[in-house]
Amino acid sequence: MKTSIRLEHAINKLYKAFYNNELHPECCKQCAVGNILDNTDAWKHFSDHHGSLDLNYIGRLNESFGKKFNGYTPKELLRIEATFLKACGYQLPFHHKNKT
Repeated sequence: MKTSIRLEHAINKLYKAFYNNELHPECCKQCAVGNILDNTDAWKHFSDHHGSLDLNYIGRLNESFGKKFNGYTPKELLRIEATFLKACGYQLPFHHKNKT
């Protein structure tokens, strides 16, 4: 089975982050999407809540212009992050008062 280049890059980045103990769900630069986007946190402005699947104005604007970040649309990035947080046992959307 052949995988896409963007999936290969994402898997390599996440693998490296996991084994270097640099994968932290609560940090926007070191979570799944933060690592996929080279430890940047600009993606967090696509939604009003960490772990939410709802694009806010900035997210919808970027989506409507067809912008991609390391090959991913804003909606795809939110879906990746939500899946990652859920798999880590977090209640979504993530909030420091929620139970983990």
